[in-house]
Amino acid sequence: MSRCRSARRLVKVGIAAAAQSEGAVHSAVRHAKEAGILDSEIRHVIVLSITTIGFPRAMAAMSWGRRRAAKVVEEAQGSLFTSFGVVRSEKAEKAPACTGLTSGTA
Repeated sequence: MSRCRSARRLVKVGIAAAAQSEGAVHSAVRHAKEAGILDSEIRHVIVLSITTIGFPRAMAAMSWGRRRAAKVVEEAQGSLFTSFGVVRSEKAEKAPACTGLTSGTA
């Protein structure tokens, strides 16, 4: 997947988190996982939203994202445990990381 497509998927996760729409977070996370985006990248986007939407709302989005990511992986074959606290398919593990999206500071 191209960097531009990966970036779009991650931006949609952030927008869904900021909108406080559980359904939108589920959809954005599902699409991101299907595109091979790593759990750590999804989590990073949600953590970056803390300064804008606040800690409680970001943690709600994190919870929704975890739940949806777990469902995506349950449907996949050959799973591994990840730092996101859910399981990820081996196919997603091999996907290239999307870099250069943030300055490295929150």
